[in-house]
Amino acid sequence: MNPIEQEDDPREAPDPRNLALRRLAIREYGSGEMRAYLRRKGVSSQGAAETVEALVKEKLIDDRRYARVIVRDQSFKDKGPTAILAKLRQKGVQIELREVREIFGSAADVSEAEAVKRILDRRYPNAKKDPKEARRAYMALLRRGFSSAMIRHFLSFADGADGS
Repeated sequence: MNPIEQEDDPREAPDPRNLALRRLAIREYGSGEMRAYLRRKGVSSQGAAETVEALVKEKLIDDRRYARVIVRDQSFKDKGPTAILAKLRQKGVQIELREVREIFGSAADVSEAEAVKRILDRRYPNAKKDPKEARRAYMALLRRGFSSAMIRHFLSFADGADGS
């Protein structure tokens, strides 16, 4: 038989383990994201689930480790814990906000309060003096996933203390 004819038929189902391992060599993946990737590559639902389960048992996929990677990345983009939680859930990681806050404090090397203060100082330097700027900062930080209580702690105008 011709060696070219001996090659695998490209129409055959892909080997899910090899697909997953090649993908994991590039970057960290969560179990939900890896299952979705394998499904897009033509692996059956059952095959994808079994492959991911085996990789989790081998500790090649770890949702907590993946969460730390995402938290660190998103915190560098000035995202708060609530926004990061939404991102993690979108990627198939089931985690509680309390855990995200814990990871945020350790993985980002800064607490939520320090992050809010840093963003306010950098992006909204006049927020403490100007009520309009304070409201803009408050809404922007809410959209970025920081808690309203944490933002109000640093802004005196956001909770109506400006007399309006």
